[in-house]
Amino acid sequence: MGYTLVEKILMTHTKDELKRGSSITINIDQCLAPDSNATLVFLELFKLNTKNIKPKCIIYIDHNTMQNGPMNMDDHIFLQECSKKYGIILSKAGNGISHQVHLERFASPELIVLGADSHTSTVGALGALGFSSGAIDVALTMTSGNYTIIMPKIIKVNLLGKLKKYVDAKDIALYLVYKMALNMHGNYIIEFTGEGVSTLNVFERRTITNMSAEMGVIGAIFPSDEQTLKYLEMHGRAQEYKALSADADAYYDLEYELDLDDIKPLIACSPRIDNVKCVEGLVGLKVNQVLIGSCGNGSINDFIYAANVLKNYPINKDVSLGIIPGSRHTLSLMIKLGILDIFIQAGARILESACGACMGLGQAPMTDGISLRTFNRNYPGRCGTNSARIYIVSPAVAISSAVKGCLSLPIAISGDFKMQNYFLLINDALIIEEKEDVEPHLGPNIKPIMHFEPIGFKINAKVIFVGGSDITTDQIMPSSPLVLPFRSNIEKLCEYAFYDLDRNFVKRCRKTNGGIIMAGANYGLGSSSEHGVIALRYLGIKAIIARSFSYLHKRNLINFGIVPIEAYITGNLGDEIRIDIENGECLIENITASSFFKTKLDLTNEEFEIIKKGGII
Repeated sequence: MGYTLVEKILMTHTKDELKRGSSITINIDQCLAPDSNATLVFLELFKLNTKNIKPKCIIYIDHNTMQNGPMNMDDHIFLQECSKKYGIILSKAGNGISHQVHLERFASPELIVLGADSHTSTVGALGALGFSSGAIDVALTMTSGNYTIIMPKIIKVNLLGKLKKYVDAKDIALYLVYKMALNMHGNYIIEFTGEGVSTLNVFERRTITNMSAEMGVIGAIFPSDEQTLKYLEMHGRAQEYKALSADADAYYDLEYELDLDDIKPLIACSPRIDNVKCVEGLVGLKVNQVLIGSCGNGSINDFIYAANVLKNYPINKDVSLGIIPGSRHTLSLMIKLGILDIFIQAGARILESACGACMGLGQAPMTDGISLRTFNRNYPGRCGTNSARIYIVSPAVAISSAVKGCLSLPIAISGDFKMQNYFLLINDALIIEEKEDVEPHLGPNIKPIMHFEPIGFKINAKVIFVGGSDITTDQIMPSSPLVLPFRSNIEKLCEYAFYDLDRNFVKRCRKTNGGIIMAGANYGLGSSSEHGVIALRYLGIKAIIARSFSYLHKRNLINFGIVPIEAYITGNLGDEIRIDIENGECLIENITASSFFKTKLDLTNEEFEIIKKGGII
């Protein structure tokens, strides 16, 4: 029996047997971290007393670029000094969004990349494996060069046919979100195969791999083929090309077939990314704002059709159109090709090459507004306006709707809108790669990581919060302009735990010295960031009882010594709970309700030891 592409790459990076469900330790080629998580990475490196870094590492300043006070730039300087100290590459503010710049400059076939961001799987567009994790896992990997995972199951998605004109890779991604998001939420990687693969260029592939987290899986990967070579040639890196594909007789845990001819323009409707419908059925929906760009749709390929539409049609007077080139390189190319001038003359707003509006840092819609975006998430309030509704669409649907003033199918115009070939020498003026003997300066808002004592396996505490299913990491800890500057200061950050769901949560925690959280299925959906986890640990949360956990969030809970208990039980705020864990068996007694529940903790021996010690560091 042959091997999958995922297995082939893993075999070059580990000596362990690739047995599904078993623990394997892999060598990591590259680590990346955006600024919003990188400050925590470095603070954890200090706590680990790390002297030298093993893998190639790149830090990107792309999230916290809104400098409406000194805290964000203090973080930027801290990151620059830390990068010099360890000899790490730094991509400065304005250079672009991490996942796009990494694809342009650093990712290549057969590499394994570990990133402190949930969209690290974007590198799968180039035949590389991308894993997302919390900052602490990245810090440990930077120290050792290794990362331990549970061998994932592999899903084959066999692509047939070819996309019709005006149907976009975003529509493929949204279709897969619709088909998979409710069923997966686990340790799976999607591997694309079939004749349809060759019809998609790397710009399109990255739109699909970028949204693997929203599909409920931990990663996605395409073969490395002629399209890969073309992309690397465009970026002056043809020498890094290597053909890679699965064997014809490879075994997959699950298999799907997808005919690209059948894909239609789709839209993810507020308030969930998996609430996917056909655009055709919602045509005419009034729109106030349109944003084109992001880490999944900020390449030159995403702006060509839009620019051609604006050559022929004006932006509707009632619509605000903004564009976000994913990198400075893309912006330069848009200038060279005359595309940027078309947007400027049409009256579009040109925004910084950064994450920005995707996390509510600018471009907040009007009260009760409707915003169409080519982003990858539409959680309530994430845009900066709690009452606004966010819809996720392709660039073709976005620009056509901006012209018509309402949701529209793509406008038919002549021409080929895929970028076939280009070469523009990349200016690395905003990338720093040097090692210096410096002692990083901690600004007044940057605080060291505190030490946590073990919680233990005999817990007596009150239920401090009761929630439903699909509680997101944004709901546990908001990613907003109000909160983001405090990611370097956990003591201050913890004041915003469950801020949008329960304004009294922190007060209750301080009154009772923490407690227990109860929730439904898929607790911790969303980001790989562990800031919410650390804040809960700081507030005294001892265990979380949920029907199920998001794969990455569960790992973060374990890393900081909070006990994740998978159980389908109910309780009320203030209930007195006793938990007794022994040899993996967990007895939960609700003293208030006089009820008992017995379950088995789904933890490896290593994970038990981490919790027993109070955390991984």
